Amino acid sequence: MRSWIRCILLATAVAIAPAAMLEGRPGATGFVMPTVEVESVDESGAPVPRGEIGQLRIRTPRTKSREALSANAQALGFRDCWFYPGDIGRL
Repeated sequence: MRSWIRCILLATAVAIAPAAMLEGRPGATGFVMPTVEVESVDESGAPVPRGEIGQLRIRTPRTKSREALSANAQALGFRDCWFYPGDIGRL
């Protein structure tokens, strides 16, 4: 039996885990890397309680840089040094 690895790669973050670690966790795609912050937020940008569904946003040392504040970056989904990929989920 092969041991598969599930991986999600976004413009700013990676979540990765061996498939065996995700057994019994339906819908899980991996674990957040140490330098990455992920939050699930409501429409106003306030974090929702753990386990509740909200819009996902991601922050890394790179998204905290001045580059993420440019108009082009904002058009790609960056706001207030967070990247909003357009996904919903829960943590």
